[in-house]
Amino acid sequence: MATNPTREDDIVGTFGDVTMRVADVHSTMDGQWLNDNAASFALECLERAAAGDPDTSALLAASGGGAVALGEGALRSVRGGGCVAVQPGVVFLVVSADFDVSECVAADRMRGAGVLLLPVNNNRDSSRVGGTHWSLLAFDKATRTFYHMDSMGSLNYSAACCVARKFSSLLKLEETRSVVSVTTPLQKNGTDCGFHMLCMCHALLNLAGANDPPSISADQIEAALKKSATPQCAQAMRRLLQQLIFVTLGYRT
Repeated sequence: MATNPTREDDIVGTFGDVTMRVADVHSTMDGQWLNDNAASFALECLERAAAGDPDTSALLAASGGGAVALGEGALRSVRGGGCVAVQPGVVFLVVSADFDVSECVAADRMRGAGVLLLPVNNNRDSSRVGGTHWSLLAFDKATRTFYHMDSMGSLNYSAACCVARKFSSLLKLEETRSVVSVTTPLQKNGTDCGFHMLCMCHALLNLAGANDPPSISADQIEAALKKSATPQCAQAMRRLLQQLIFVTLGYRT
């Protein structure tokens, strides 16, 4: 790690499997589009807290009580990996690879989950990560249904269908499942889509944790997002992520 990281590719620190660089931190600033790595950092924090990790829960509390700011109570414990938030880089690999990636992406863990959360972006270049819009695809194992949530209406629907096809194969479903669009609060600017997506993940981690076994339905999702994935919640998530980076890595722009 650089002693005083200032260049875009300088390493700021590492949390779990995610190595954060200056460019990743910059992507959380006001008016910036959230990049893949910063999204992975946030999902790592949220999933750990949902799984009951006390250290990560303490980090969330130290970062300003993010759950309260996002309109919900504390993240509920999701037993036994019942809800898995898949990192964007893994989704990208599954979608873009022309070979069997099962051993590379912990496919068995995904197949055992009651709910999968799959960040979607509209990147059409399979040679690199990127894109211009985030949305969320969720898979409910009990009903074998994919649900799509998009803060720009249906902008990412075709990309979500592509992800559903690839994950239907990875999950060894008998056939590709259809994608159900869920009514979602809309963003009010061109840069908050990633934070809306994180709010959706936060809400669904709570929702899945409230059901035994972990599961979700369209009506439950829509009700949860009305409360916890609004433009105000997206702004709160941006602030929470900035604070998490500072508390976890000791870095602030």
